[in-house]
Amino acid sequence: MQKTKLPLSSLTPGNAEKLDENTKNNCGRISAEVNDKLLQQFGAKFNLLQKCTDCEILNPGWPIINSPVDAKLLNTAYNGANGILPQGATDLHWEAGEGTATSLPAAWIPAWVFDGSTSWVDSPYSNADWISFYSDGSHDGERDYYFRYRFYLNSAINPNQFALEMDFYADNCVHEILVNGVAQSTHHPALLPQTQTSPYNHRGFDAGAQVRISLSNDWKACENEIIIHVKSGSPLIGFLAQNAFKCYPSNFPELTPSINISWGDSDCDCLETDDFEIMSISVCNPYAGISFNNFIIGKISVVDEFGNPVATLPDGTPSVDVHPIGPYCFGSIGPCTEKGTNCVAREFVLFNRGAKSGKYKILIEGVCFDVCKNYSLNTCFEMKLCKS
Repeated sequence: MQKTKLPLSSLTPGNAEKLDENTKNNCGRISAEVNDKLLQQFGAKFNLLQKCTDCEILNPGWPIINSPVDAKLLNTAYNGANGILPQGATDLHWEAGEGTATSLPAAWIPAWVFDGSTSWVDSPYSNADWISFYSDGSHDGERDYYFRYRFYLNSAINPNQFALEMDFYADNCVHEILVNGVAQSTHHPALLPQTQTSPYNHRGFDAGAQVRISLSNDWKACENEIIIHVKSGSPLIGFLAQNAFKCYPSNFPELTPSINISWGDSDCDCLETDDFEIMSISVCNPYAGISFNNFIIGKISVVDEFGNPVATLPDGTPSVDVHPIGPYCFGSIGPCTEKGTNCVAREFVLFNRGAKSGKYKILIEGVCFDVCKNYSLNTCFEMKLCKS
């Protein structure tokens, strides 16, 4: 009996039945349970340690943005710790002022939290609210108001790779956006100004009428300023800034692990119709600089050459079977190095009893993994100890 290795690439997958959700990802389920508990404990903590930065913090009241994930801190009437501010309060970071069509305000005040119009759209994510220059939002005539937000961009972030995905609603229209004094209409002429006709009567407060914009230009390390110019007709002035959350594209090429199956101790063996074989399945990472993390094969099964279930024995059990069927957890498979391809192996048993001779297919289903780019970096957090 000649024994040969069976590369998975030589097999043609058949039709696989849907993998049962309860058995597909046992490792992931247990990890998720632990992670959920830890996240609950984390969420119950009130204070967050701030990441270290080389910026000179001359204005300790300004927020520090450490990544695009922190963009929610720009939401109006949102303070990042206690949630939405109550009506009649002042925003902790957004300021407001009245200027002219061509000039900024001579003075700024904390913006009032005011949502006094049933016509104004609610925050789509329930984590922002409307603000105004006035505590009751009311004014007469056609006015030009400005809303300002100042923050530190952590020095660890490259300003040229920083972007804020934002929605801006206004009563009545968003005329211009300034990032560190630079008009963003130069980068987004199709978005700004929001309207060319009757700006003081535009309905920029309706659902779907927002300025949705990616602010990815003119940022700098440390101190930054964003100003929104709103044109407003009577009777109300209001403004809502909302982080337009989305996942950022990874732009990864398709990365495919190398999966192979082998068996036997020598080349003089073959798989027989009555046989008990310990099979080895390996997963290898041929790529430098990335890891395959949380690698799981959900299920291994056998079908005939046409993808149909194998013939059963009189007791109803399959004549060709695999034990266990899964899941198989491979953990983390590190990058390829100068020492060679990094591989992880697991074993399963192929159990043949009175099977018909011929061709069969081994199906590998539910192959799930994370592709992680490998970096090496350091970070730290600051804390202050109070005297006992």
